[in-house]
Amino acid sequence: NWGIALPSEEVNEMYSYSQPSPHGDGVRYHIIDYPAGDETAQTQNIVSQLEKIFGDGSPPTEAQMLYADQLLDAVGIPEEYIPDWRQCKLVYLVQKDGSELYLFCCGETGTVYVVESFL
Repeated sequence: NWGIALPSEEVNEMYSYSQPSPHGDGVRYHIIDYPAGDETAQTQNIVSQLEKIFGDGSPPTEAQMLYADQLLDAVGIPEEYIPDWRQCKLVYLVQKDGSELYLFCCGETGTVYVVESFL
């Protein structure tokens, strides 16, 4: 939906929430863990792909962190699955209909947090 291709190899989806309404709108949340600190060629390829996606990313603003927390709280995501957003880089996209993507990456752990709000 967003034109972003996350690495598909060595994917460990740690958490997933996707309960769209009959109209396809709603909040979706995924936590994807990639191997970090490993020197294999495959891991280096994953790191390279993530660097391409998040290379222009920036630290999230206070407003962006608060909004992501509000979205996840509204659908009952347990607190233990919500990271400290300040430790992440953010790629933010919005579509013409107002749907939003908050793509957070914690480079130290190799974890990607995908927060989507579809309208």
